[in-house]
Amino acid sequence: MSERETVGFIGLGAIGRPIAVHVARAFETIVWSRTPEHAAAFAAETGATVAADTAELVNCCDTVVTCLPTSQEVREVVQGTADHWRAGHVLVDLTSGDPLASQEMAAWLAHRGAGFVDGPVSGGVGGAVKGTLTVMMGGEEPWLTRAEWI
Repeated sequence: MSERETVGFIGLGAIGRPIAVHVARAFETIVWSRTPEHAAAFAAETGATVAADTAELVNCCDTVVTCLPTSQEVREVVQGTADHWRAGHVLVDLTSGDPLASQEMAAWLAHRGAGFVDGPVSGGVGGAVKGTLTVMMGGEEPWLTRAEWI
């Protein structure tokens, strides 16, 4: 992934926010949060852009990162943006979620020519802040290669 690419980041909670800070230091970043105040504060701090909704974020970014509480929230994002995923998009899901749900989303995206990388993280909030999380990535090429920068 080139530094000119814009990364979309959904989920600015306890672990997602510090990860997104690291992403925003390296890439142009567009964020969305269910709590608009979190997105606005993040943008003010980092210079990121705030998307009006998840559809706008997916439209603007070939790489979308989610860090949400459960696979159900990730599924809601994917389903809610169904008309906006296109060939070449990749969703990198950092949620420690349900493997079956991840497989279902991967298959759904694959039918649209898009990719899915399952990347649950280990190391907690402290690791997210320090940038020392362990990311256990699974998925198919070329999507894994696209997500190596995480």
